[in-house]
Amino acid sequence: DPSPYTAYGVYCGMRAALRFQRGSDSLQGIRVAIQGVGSVGCHLTDRLLREGADVIVADVNAANLARAERLGARVIAPEELLAVRCDILAPCAMGAVLTDEVIDKLRADIVAGAANNQLQTAGQAEHLRQRGVLYVPDFVINAGGIIDVYYQQQGASAEKSERHVKQIGEVLAQIFQRAEREQRSTHSVAERMAESIFKQSGKTGLRVPA
Repeated sequence: DPSPYTAYGVYCGMRAALRFQRGSDSLQGIRVAIQGVGSVGCHLTDRLLREGADVIVADVNAANLARAERLGARVIAPEELLAVRCDILAPCAMGAVLTDEVIDKLRADIVAGAANNQLQTAGQAEHLRQRGVLYVPDFVINAGGIIDVYYQQQGASAEKSERHVKQIGEVLAQIFQRAEREQRSTHSVAERMAESIFKQSGKTGLRVPA
């Protein structure tokens, strides 16, 4: 089950975002609103609560909510979550959740979640930047699961997989710094970096670093 590693990567990404935006990666007292507490969202909830975060969750699945409540999360209605005041909004369910309408109502400082394709279109990344919201590109922060699958196929240890997933935070720090320096969205910077990596891999052969 790669979901714990996806959740760990999101956790590392959240800490990188907090460190960049606020100068500290402590989650103590940080309010995180999680949309969707299935396998990944539940592992993330547990990790955040153990770090002292204030976790609010929403889900359409009653069993998921009951499990999150037992961990110590607070439950609110799904229609309220995207506009709740929080430090970090974590979309961990549906894609295309970040529409212009939603972004206008956001009361979060950071968006960092595990869901795929969170932006309705690439244009929403610039909308978030203009609003001063730090968007953590989804295809970077949620890469922990696929990294773990790779190492499972190689028969490598869980420790090796975890060390690699932890590097997600370091990669995101580079993206944040470059986006700030170039006054561009984090999404466009991440895409450009990914394209560069793929072009280079075409010349040298794709490999996953240790």
